[in-house]
Amino acid sequence: MTRLHTKSEVAYNTIRRIFHDPYVEVTTTTLARLAEALNVRVEDLIETVDEEEPEPPQKTRSRVKAQGKRQQVHLSSPSDLISSAEQREQTEGECTIP
Repeated sequence: MTRLHTKSEVAYNTIRRIFHDPYVEVTTTTLARLAEALNVRVEDLIETVDEEEPEPPQKTRSRVKAQGKRQQVHLSSPSDLISSAEQREQTEGECTIP
């Protein structure tokens, strides 16, 4: 989480809160910074949830405001995204161009 905080310039406590509660409210700016730091698209960080689906067992659902509309979403597992980003960083250094 410390490396993600440093790379994304998102507050450490915000990252920790998202990690422990994927239904926490998150701004699009924060999502964009995290996506850039993890070298993924913002869409990879969120999953759209249909209104007709039953409420998840967690206490709340996050809402992200995008272009004046509110959309219900929940975040993908942060630990999966962090580990996949770390794997990409390791393999990028191993690539050679002939």
